[in-house]
Amino acid sequence: MKTKNILLVSLLATALTASVTVYMHSRDAQTRILDSYVNIIASELSEEDKYELASMSEDELISLYFSLGMDIRNRWLWNNRQTILSLYLYCHGTFEPETMSGLFVHRLWEKVYEDMPPEKQKEVDKRRNKALRYKLMRQELDKYLGPAEKIDTEQTPDHE
Repeated sequence: MKTKNILLVSLLATALTASVTVYMHSRDAQTRILDSYVNIIASELSEEDKYELASMSEDELISLYFSLGMDIRNRWLWNNRQTILSLYLYCHGTFEPETMSGLFVHRLWEKVYEDMPPEKQKEVDKRRNKALRYKLMRQELDKYLGPAEKIDTEQTPDHE
């Protein structure tokens, strides 16, 4: 009898683990889990903030590390506060809250753009393309002229 109970508990634990794994890896579940948290942040942003976020190039998202990224880490990721979100991110090979918040910010960036009306998306596309053109132009100039020197403000004379 005791052996049957142990076998039954073991079988149930295996089935539960398999169910959670399948659920966590299904594309629909992934989108719902992350988007449920993304929607909370998106609802707290003003229309102007959403426009500014969507207008950023993908490379510029790192600038949000100490602001939006820190807010996400403090609210949901430190100390495994939201287990389902942490579990989702763990299943995708992300174990550090810093990396998790980066993925979160990236999804928010995509979602805010997707939710915009088409005319706003066109404006955002123009801003993103302009930033990309500037970056490519800067890289080309750096290749030929060398990187631009930074001005040392401590050695710059004061203007009176």
